[in-house]
Amino acid sequence: MSDFKRIPAVLLSAVMIISLSSCGKNALWAARIDDYEVRSGIFISSQLTSYYDAAEKVSEAMAETETETDPAAAPAAADPTDILNETIDGKPARDWINDEATAKMQEFVAIEKKFGELGLSFENNEVQAAENYITNIWDLYGEAYEEIGISKQSELDITVNNSKKSAIFDYYYGREGEKAISDDEIKQYLYDNFAMIKYIEMPLRDGEENLLKAEGKAEMMVKAEDYLERAENGESFDELIKEFNAFYEEFTAPEEPAAEIGGTADVNEAETGGTADMNQDDTVTDEEGASETTEEQEVDNSVVISKDAALPNQAVVDKIFGGEAEIGDFFIVEQDEVYYVVSFLDILSRENYLEDNDSAVRHSLKDEEFNAAVSEWTSTQNVVRNDVSYKRYKVEKLLEE
Repeated sequence: MSDFKRIPAVLLSAVMIISLSSCGKNALWAARIDDYEVRSGIFISSQLTSYYDAAEKVSEAMAETETETDPAAAPAAADPTDILNETIDGKPARDWINDEATAKMQEFVAIEKKFGELGLSFENNEVQAAENYITNIWDLYGEAYEEIGISKQSELDITVNNSKKSAIFDYYYGREGEKAISDDEIKQYLYDNFAMIKYIEMPLRDGEENLLKAEGKAEMMVKAEDYLERAENGESFDELIKEFNAFYEEFTAPEEPAAEIGGTADVNEAETGGTADMNQDDTVTDEEGASETTEEQEVDNSVVISKDAALPNQAVVDKIFGGEAEIGDFFIVEQDEVYYVVSFLDILSRENYLEDNDSAVRHSLKDEEFNAAVSEWTSTQNVVRNDVSYKRYKVEKLLEE
C-alpha cells in the first residue's frame, strides 16, 4: 500500500459535477471523469476509506472538546453508528464522505492519466507484488469486501494505482528526478530531526521501587561521573552499559535467606559433585583440545531518537536537538528519578542509514508540494456522477454486518 498521506479533498465547487438521473438503471459505474469510467467498486472502496477518515476527524474533535473540559480525560473514540449523524467541515457526514470518495476517484483517474503521459512503466514487479498482496487480503477478508460491493479487481486497481502514484513522485523528486533533492538536503534533514545515541539509564530507586535518599543519589552520581570519564578516555560504551546493568541487577535483587546447614548441604554437595563429573566427561574439544564455547553475541546499544518524541527522556532530547551537545560528545542528564550518561553518535555512521531513509525523507520534504500538484491535475477534470450508484451505495451499507 502507499506510504502517502491522504490527499485533502479538492474543492468540488471548482469541478464540474453533473448529476445523471437519466442514466437510470446502470449502477456498475459511479462516475465518468474526463474519458474514464470509474467502476462502482472503486467508489465503494473510496467511501470506506473516507468513512475511516471521517471517524478519525470526529474522534479528534471529541478529544479536543473533552480536553478543554477535562484535561485529564482519556482520548475518546467516536461510536461508528453515530458518525453519520455528525457534521464535518460544515457538511453532514454522509455528504462529506461521498464528496471525499469522489475526490479520491478523481485522484485515481489523474494518476492513471499522468502515469501514461509521462511514459512511465514499472521496473520492480509492482503489479505482481500488488496481485500477491490482494490475494492474501482476499483470503482473509474477501467475502466481507464483496458483501459491500467491492470486487477483488477494484482493490487490485487501487493498489496498482498507489504504486503508479509512487512512481510519479519519484519521476519528479527521486534521486534522478526533474526536481531532485540533493544529498546534502537529505543529510541536513536527518541531522535536524533525528539523532543516534547510546545511553546508560540509571534509575534512582532501590529494589522495592523506593526513591533513593540524598546519600544514595550522590553515590549514583559518582558512578555516573566515573562512567562519563571512562567513556571520554575511550572505554567501550557498550561494556559500560553492560557493567551498569549487572550492578543494578545486583543492587535491586532481593536479599537471599542464609543457606541451611546439615543434611541439605550434604545433598547439594553430592549433586554438585556428580554434575561436575558428568560435565567433565561430556566436554567437547576441538582439534587443539580446547573446550568448545559459544561466543557471546555483540549487542548494538545504539538507538535512533526523534526531535518530536520524548524518548528516552525529554531532557535528553532537548540537549541533543537544542544545540547544547555535538556529535562525539559524552554528557550526563540529571533528573529527579533517573540519571542518564549519554554518548552522542553520528547517525550517518550507521550502515546504510542514508540509503534506507532516502525515500522517506524525500516524501517528508516534498509530499505537500506533490499533493498540491495532484490537486491541480484534478481541478480541471470534467466529473459526471452517476446518481444511481450514489443512491444505491449508501454509506450506511458499510456498517452493515
